[in-house]
Amino acid sequence: NNNYDFIKIFQLKDEISFENLMKAAKKFGMGVCGHYPSYIESKKSKVIDFKTLLESGYKSIEHLGGYSAIENKEKLKELIRLTKVNNVYNCPTLDFFNTDLGLKYPNEYINKLSYSQTPNSIKKKWDEALKEREKDTSRISIALVKKKYGHEYKRKIEVLKMLYDSNCLLLLGGDAGGLYQPEGLNVYDEMKHWQE
Repeated sequence: NNNYDFIKIFQLKDEISFENLMKAAKKFGMGVCGHYPSYIESKKSKVIDFKTLLESGYKSIEHLGGYSAIENKEKLKELIRLTKVNNVYNCPTLDFFNTDLGLKYPNEYINKLSYSQTPNSIKKKWDEALKEREKDTSRISIALVKKKYGHEYKRKIEVLKMLYDSNCLLLLGGDAGGLYQPEGLNVYDEMKHWQE
């Protein structure tokens, strides 16, 4: 395995690529984890069947990918059961979702412990970048993002609680690096989100 510990997926070419990757990973004892596997087919986004994913040997899912889109409660309960049975970890990264999408803008992010512990020079850069972001007309405004993703965030909290209550495996990670997300410090913020 050339001293690699695992393979992290962001996106795939197609479903066959996923199947081949999982077969090769199993053959060579390599873990596979990452985002909920998706691919583009005929200009439309497609995802790997959730049950197939959970039974494939996939080790960990980032951002609670896939779960929050399941509206049917019985189906969601069954997928969470399969998550537990197959020892699939989940890394919620709620702080990324909250901070990068601006769900806590304009005032809540400055009350975070990580913000108070960050050097002023970095905070100034973040503030400048945020002003530029708001000027960029090609990006959706923070107000519209909050409206669009606020419901999805609440759904992620519900899913996290269901995973926790089912004794599923969880990983703590903040997916730092965005505006107002200092590496290391935002793990504290992530734990605060888990309390919601």
